[in-house]
Amino acid sequence: MNTETINLTQVNVNAKNPRKISDPQLQRLVKSLLVFPEMLQLRPIVVDETNTALGGNMRYRALTAITTMSADEIRETLETSLDYNKKTEAEKNILLDHWAEWQQNPTAIIVRASQLTEAQKREFIIKDNVAFGDWDDKALTADFDPDELVDWGLGDIDDTPDEEEAEEDDFGEEDAANAATRCNPGDIWMLGRHRLMCGDSTKEEDVARLMGGELASCLVTDPPYNVNYEDIATSHKHKSKTRKNSDIANDNLPQEEFIAFLTAAFNCASEAMRPGAAYYIWHADTKGWEFRTALFNANFQLRQTLMWVKNSLILGRNDYQWKHEPCLYGWKDGAAHYFTEDRAQSTVIEDAAVDYRKLKKDELLQIVLELTSDKIPTTVIYENKPTKNDIHPTMKPVKLMARLIRNSTRPKELVLDLFGGSGSTMIAAEQIDRRCFMMEFDPKYCDAILARWEKLTGEEAEKITP
Repeated sequence: MNTETINLTQVNVNAKNPRKISDPQLQRLVKSLLVFPEMLQLRPIVVDETNTALGGNMRYRALTAITTMSADEIRETLETSLDYNKKTEAEKNILLDHWAEWQQNPTAIIVRASQLTEAQKREFIIKDNVAFGDWDDKALTADFDPDELVDWGLGDIDDTPDEEEAEEDDFGEEDAANAATRCNPGDIWMLGRHRLMCGDSTKEEDVARLMGGELASCLVTDPPYNVNYEDIATSHKHKSKTRKNSDIANDNLPQEEFIAFLTAAFNCASEAMRPGAAYYIWHADTKGWEFRTALFNANFQLRQTLMWVKNSLILGRNDYQWKHEPCLYGWKDGAAHYFTEDRAQSTVIEDAAVDYRKLKKDELLQIVLELTSDKIPTTVIYENKPTKNDIHPTMKPVKLMARLIRNSTRPKELVLDLFGGSGSTMIAAEQIDRRCFMMEFDPKYCDAILARWEKLTGEEAEKITP
């Protein structure tokens, strides 16, 4: 059978076609055709004697959608494709010119199947869409880039067994207080497949040294909140008795200075992230404007805000007691971003239930206090559960960080944390088979991170700077 080119309006969609396509699927097909128009020659639309489509109805719908797209919409769609972003500027212009010319006279490449009987047409429609084989995931990922597979529509490719769940480790306040003093500003340490630098996340040269030419697939970080945690801890009499100097650097700056600080850090992070890399940035709700302003300054687009519902509150002077913490989520422009196939994720992250039999006396006492204070309004209405910050004032649970990392990366990929704090991001990455490059400004917290990783793995960190 020979192919021929006809005007797109001459093709008739098959009203009895049993195949359907969702809007997101159609958008992915549109992108696929835009970046690889040669597919239309390799897979022409099959029509009968009345030009009714027997095969290729979805490609016809995608082409129809392209006819209504503006030049800016076509370019913006192409810019989300890995293949397009690998092209030279000249190649990009050729592709844009192709579609601009095509829109002036939209056509379709077809193959006529006018010799088929009605019964054969019905049979062809089904057989043309039946997949008689399965993908060999291991062969695919051995020969193709996983990011390209996702970009081409194979987002469910998986060549790994089910991942182990992350668990909270037993590194505590006494361990942190007794950690050996060995880190100095400028030091870089290898912790197995991970890397830790005692440095400044706002300095391009420090971040470049940490990355060593690599780019991260995800940023998960917990910057200073600029709420002066040291004064809060002292006024509430919660200051650690064993943690060494539990204050946080850059946590009490004038507003404009704090925004400049965050902007510099986010700019450095962007340079260390590949296009399409996701970011998760924890912050205090009262400082939301400052964090969002810094994101805007660094050309990050905010996509969503996640809300961690904590399992306990700390009584303070507020009218409503804080029991949640927000996290800014988005990704770096320039390529499609990866996200787990599990679309049942919500913007609210609740802590897991607690095994009360394993709690210490002071933790049980905290629960009793909260249960007997049930008239105290909180920012959310959930059952109170205990929490503690043994190593760092804003310490995050390992399971919480692991959930975010797993949602936006694949095994073996690199996660960046420019504000290491207690090291929970690295501990999570260790447990779920990711790599973590971490920056921490304060040598004492670097000491604690080293000791925490060594206790978890039984291995010894290695200093790689002279």
